[in-house]
Amino acid sequence: MPTRERHARLARQAYADFGKGSGHPARLNFGDCLTYALALDSREPLLWKGDAFGHTGIASALG
Repeated sequence: MPTRERHARLARQAYADFGKGSGHPARLNFGDCLTYALALDSREPLLWKGDAFGHTGIASALG
């Protein structure tokens, strides 16, 4: 999927909301935030390992 400027904006906001320095329990790195942004923008569920994304409210591909 091509990355667009809106994805960068969403990823920046995700880092502010869920990033390691935000104090949020998800503690996402910027790569995770970009993945989150792409899933959010495409309205697709996300398949992940661990529990970090579970703290963000993004839909899981596992249901």
